[in-house]
Amino acid sequence: MTHRELVEALELARFDRRLDLRHEEVADDGDRREAELAVWERGEQLLAAGNAPVQR
Repeated sequence: MTHRELVEALELARFDRRLDLRHEEVADDGDRREAELAVWERGEQLLAAGNAPVQR
């Protein structure tokens, strides 16, 4: 995964969470979205620290 792909995925996960928070009655997989967001945020932290795995 490239840096750009990670940033795009993180932005999408954050957007999905905002939608869930606004429309709780239609959010059917909020737990999955929170877990997904945590994964993308961790990837962002690794990139910022320079510890991200090299894409092959």
